Amino acid sequence: MESMYEKNGVRREESQKDAEEKRKELVIALEDLFDRSGEMSNGELAIDTVAELVPAIASLLRLQGYYLAADDKCNLADVIDVDGSGTVSRSEFTEFIISVIGGVRPMMTLKVNRAVAAVQKSIEDASQRHSHEISNLSGLVMDLLTKLDHHDTQNI
Repeated sequence: MESMYEKNGVRREESQKDAEEKRKELVIALEDLFDRSGEMSNGELAIDTVAELVPAIASLLRLQGYYLAADDKCNLADVIDVDGSGTVSRSEFTEFIISVIGGVRPMMTLKVNRAVAAVQKSIEDASQRHSHEISNLSGLVMDLLTKLDHHDTQNI
């Protein structure tokens, strides 16, 4: 019985090694595709260029034994620009494609949760700053109105 467990463990390790090797090969191929894709600005590709690459990405994935769903093909260029800059860096490009074919993993979910928490904190901080600034402005306006009222009363 123990040898069966050992064999299963060995198979699992081999499978994990094979999957990691396949992933590394895919990353290299994606980086090469990105680098050969045309005009870059500061090492980044415009979203329009990425949209044009979708068929090549799908072909590359198919050659590596992965398949990109039709919906993913249609939406890829729309969602790959995570930071909304209008461009995609090499690492953003490869990490995104790898995550699409890899499905949702717990670490990815944690990264998203962390990013969302950081954005929420930034919004809360900005809201507090603006609230304080609005309060200060309200005080200044009230002072000005009082001075104007006092000035008007003196002129009557």
